Amino acid sequence: MSAKRYGKVLGALFVAGTVSIACGSVNEGRINIVDEDGGADGNGGTSGTGGKSNGGSSGKSPGIGGDVGEAGEGTVPVLPEPPVVVAISPDTGESEVEPTGTIRIEFSEGLDPATVTSDSIIIYSGETPVSGALDYSGVTAEFTPDERLDLLGEYDVVVTTSITDASGTAMEEDFSSSFTVRDGVWSEQVQVDGTAGELYGTLVSPVIDGAGNALIVWAEYKDAETFNSVFGRYFSPGVGFGEPFEIDEANVDCNQVSVATNAAGEAVVAWTEKHGTTDQVWVRRLSLGELGSAPVRIDSVAVTQVWQTTSAVSATGEAHVLWSYNDPGVTKQNLLANHVAPGGDWLTTPDVVYNYVETLSPPGVAFDEDGNGFVFFAFDSDGTDETPNQLYARRYLTASAQWGNGIAVEGSDGIDGYHAPSVVTDAKGGARAVFAAGKDVKAVTFSKGGGFSVAKVLDTLETSPQSLPQLSSNGRQFLASWYQSASLNTNAYSALSEGADFAAPELRSSGDFRVGYYGTAVSGMDRQGNALVLFEQGNATDTVDIVFSRLVGINGEWAEGSVVNSAAGEYQDPRIAVAPNGVAVAAWSLGIRLSANAIYVSTFE
Repeated sequence: MSAKRYGKVLGALFVAGTVSIACGSVNEGRINIVDEDGGADGNGGTSGTGGKSNGGSSGKSPGIGGDVGEAGEGTVPVLPEPPVVVAISPDTGESEVEPTGTIRIEFSEGLDPATVTSDSIIIYSGETPVSGALDYSGVTAEFTPDERLDLLGEYDVVVTTSITDASGTAMEEDFSSSFTVRDGVWSEQVQVDGTAGELYGTLVSPVIDGAGNALIVWAEYKDAETFNSVFGRYFSPGVGFGEPFEIDEANVDCNQVSVATNAAGEAVVAWTEKHGTTDQVWVRRLSLGELGSAPVRIDSVAVTQVWQTTSAVSATGEAHVLWSYNDPGVTKQNLLANHVAPGGDWLTTPDVVYNYVETLSPPGVAFDEDGNGFVFFAFDSDGTDETPNQLYARRYLTASAQWGNGIAVEGSDGIDGYHAPSVVTDAKGGARAVFAAGKDVKAVTFSKGGGFSVAKVLDTLETSPQSLPQLSSNGRQFLASWYQSASLNTNAYSALSEGADFAAPELRSSGDFRVGYYGTAVSGMDRQGNALVLFEQGNATDTVDIVFSRLVGINGEWAEGSVVNSAAGEYQDPRIAVAPNGVAVAAWSLGIRLSANAIYVSTFE
């Protein structure tokens, strides 16, 4: 980052649209004043935004600054005029700023160190002050954010008239500058599993915390064994992937793996274990970067077949796992749930979410910032055409630690009964779900004041969706994506909602090559309103690529699709997790879905 120099007349240097300072605004930072001995006296506090810090560049830049002492002491200039900013890095208007750098402000003369505070030098993201460490030495202040800055994030630097020079003369007017962080770049693909050709397990979607640290889990045969074990690998931005590690501790076949985390990196992995003729449900708590406690069994009924597990971790740290099973000796299905509070124990007897129906889809689950949650699933009560599949929903309240009364969603008749609805929560304690029903992609909304809406049609095509629609959100915006046939090709589509309804669907794939071989179109959104949509797409060489389309939140425009994978292959089943800061981890497989020969990942940072 270069430093742009300024003269004393600053009015023309102000950037239109920068955020003005409100009374009492605080930058929640640490302030270090370098003394003559090179030591530092700290004052002020710090507050994080959740997750783990990725660090970033710290310390003073070479050749900048000097010792701070009495006026006229050492090499610090003393001027009769009020202090002004003469250089700033990043430059005003710079648009390719690294997300892990520091912000340096050079003044025309030495300052009174007591006035260099988190109230006088503030870095804003929108209207939110950025947390970080503020260092001052000589004529230079340097701010190091606690966490990496957001990809494509716009930031404002404000220096107020609270700054005075060593003789007590204040700046005559506030100084303001702004810059934009660069966009992410996809890494070379990496194979994460340990034994190519020996997987035979299910690829599980990666999960990511608030700082971009991620966990990917999968099942594969251990060396010289013919049953699956559960494995994982951690990822940290700027560091990469760690070594694979085993999550289960059993020498039995493990399947039906699911994983979840919250913004703080509190994770849970669930799976089934085959013991003789019965299935058991096991879980393990993890912190991203640490293996955590030993595996625990959380079911209480001996059954011959447990279906897909579903995991979730709320913002309050409560872990939830749901699963379905057939009643012994009959065909009826049941949906159970178990949960554990931080530091507590799993329920001895799991909760019954729904029971004794002909068919149940896997559940879609999401929790809001207060720990309240929603589960959506499709069910058929008797297997007859007279009672078609319907979408059913229940709400979990932290206050009671129980799943409340449920409701069949109006307008959901004919829902796909084999796949989980996709569910997200919003910033107001509400929720949305999308699902396929006949020839339509539909959406339903829950709000605290209005309850559940009637399911509405999202797509405009008169053909059946070719895959289950997926939904992502940053709490304010919602993005649905899916595959659907149109004339000669199956294409990838998405629809964005920034209010009550979704906009008309837009084509995300090229339209020239088929998409949707074995997976579905998936997406993720960050807090800046940027989004990534991933999908499978054929090419002129008769192989299949993993392709992404990028939504830029600043201008609301989509970029044309580009290939993620860095080597040719018959790829399929893309998955993605996007952190609030825009860092993303994508995963996909090589081979037949649910029996993959290899798992690959690429990171976007």
